[in-house]
Parts: sequence; C-alpha cells; structure tokens
Amino acid sequence: MTSLGNESGRSAGMRSALLVTASVVLVGSAACGACGGDSSESVPSSSTTNGDASTPDAPTSSQNNDNDAGDGTNPPGACGSDGVSPGYSSQSLVLGSETRTYGVVVPSTYDRKTAFPIVLSFHGDGGNGQSMRGAGLEEQANGKAIFVYPDGPNQTWDLETPPADNKDYQFFDALLSELSKKYCVDTKKVFLFGFSRGGFFVNQLGCFRASSVRALVAHSGGGPYSNDGNDFDARGWFKACNAPPPAAMIIHGQSDTVVKAQAGQTSADHWRIANECQTSTNPCAPSPCASYAGCPSDKPVVYCSIGGLDHALWDSAAKAAWGFFDSL
Repeated sequence: MTSLGNESGRSAGMRSALLVTASVVLVGSAACGACGGDSSESVPSSSTTNGDASTPDAPTSSQNNDNDAGDGTNPPGACGSDGVSPGYSSQSLVLGSETRTYGVVVPSTYDRKTAFPIVLSFHGDGGNGQSMRGAGLEEQANGKAIFVYPDGPNQTWDLETPPADNKDYQFFDALLSELSKKYCVDTKKVFLFGFSRGGFFVNQLGCFRASSVRALVAHSGGGPYSNDGNDFDARGWFKACNAPPPAAMIIHGQSDTVVKAQAGQTSADHWRIANECQTSTNPCAPSPCASYAGCPSDKPVVYCSIGGLDHALWDSAAKAAWGFFDSL
C-alpha cells in the first residue's frame, strides 16, 4: 500500500457536490497511447512504478543559460545550466515572502543537448512531494523525463482562491520558469500527474494554466470548477478555462468513498467536451481504460473507471499514465 496523501472526507464531499453540478456523459484493444493514452496514480493502495517522458532530438527549452564549464559560454545546441548531477535533490524557490520546496529527479541519461520532458507530480492532502515517488512513474519512464515533486503548503493545495490571486498557481508558474533555467527541458512537453486533492489541482492547472500544460493525468480527483455560478453554462459545463485544453486521462475507482466516482466522470466529461470529442469510446490498454472517439489526434481524452477500487492507487496507474504521456 502506497500513501501519497488523502483528500479529507469533509473537503472531498464538498468538492464532489460542486463537481456533480456539471453535466456528465461517460462511455467506454489498442494501447491507450495509440488510441488516446494511458494512466497512473497512487495514494493508499496498490504498488506502482515511476514514469518518464520522451526526448526530442534537439533542445526546445524556452531558455538557454551561459554557464557551461565555468567559461561563460554554451556549447552548440546546449541549454540549461552546467553542473547538473543525476539523481534526486531537494530544492526551493522564494515566492514573495514564502519559500516553497520541491524535489527533482534528473535521469542518468540527462545531457544538455537533449530537451527532456518534465513530469510534475502532485500529492493529496496530508502528503508531500517525496511521497509521490511511490506512484512509480520514474521506473516506467526509464530515464526519458525529468520528474518534479512539488510540496503543497501545509500538505495541501489551494483549490478555492481565484487564479489571479492563487499562490499555488503562482508557485506553478515560478517553478516552470526555474526549471527551464536550470535544466534542458522541452517546454512543449510539460506533463501533470496528481492524486486525490492533487488530482483536483492538476485539473485546475489544466484549465487555468492550459497554455503551459501538454497533458494531465488526474487520479481519484475531480474538477475543474470554481465557486462562481457564472462559470458554468446552461448545460452545467464549466466554461471558465482560458486556453485550448490539454490532452487528459482520468482514473477513478468506482468504489471510491472519499471522492465519489461521479467526480471522475464529471472530469472526463469536461475534457471530452473541451476537446470536442464524441460520446462514443474505444477500449484501450490497460483495461478497462477507454478513449473517446473523435478527439483531435494530439488531444486524446481517456477515462479509466476501475471497478472495485476505493480511494487508492490503481495497480496499473503508472503504466497507463506513462504510456499516455509517452504517446504525445
């Protein structure tokens, strides 16, 4: 059993109630990476492996730094800072009057002439970044991505404050900027993974920071949503997202007693509508995942509704999630 942090019953119930105000339609073999993606996640349940991401031939980092070998120059085609060592490190950044912390795992395959995808993994209530390594995505990625494990203040994430004033959204922005300076990263392949409240948070980021997010996997979460009724249209669909949507995979246990299955279905329906997919689905691996038909080829939407799974990590989550990211 791997603990990545749990959504409290009180807040989960409130969010589930909010989420079911949105309209929901869900329906159901190739691998999800082929027909729409794979999925992964972890909290209190099955074991998993860590994920990775694909590496393009040339750097596409948004920033190049001039600190190579201490001589103030970059070698041709290089990006990021020099002196980066493979492995795990605890890091921090100052955001206003606060110091925010996160962990970074640099693969042994890292070099400054290859732009690496980055996977940011968000914990649930009561968890921390380090605990999210138990989801197993690093092992699935096999050295093809940089993994980042942010720590939420007081072991949680702010889902309520509007985006303009939300410090956790500001932390996300600052973190992406910092990562693009330190590492040779592919800023067009920013992937998000979250469990429980972290699953809510990645759906929120996929909505309000869509221009920065290539794809997300939300496990046992819900959203996106707000507390403003004007953000929902007559159908109950959340309309406040501010950019073209990312690709999305939603994983949820049908027996979840903390964040009800309806919340996951609502999330899947949101991304299906946002990406203009059809209601029909095609089965994809790992079972019982299903990819919505008619999505743009670069914006698949996949729903994995897991029978018998409570508020816990699905044992195929890491495989599914990394397969989804790696297909994009």
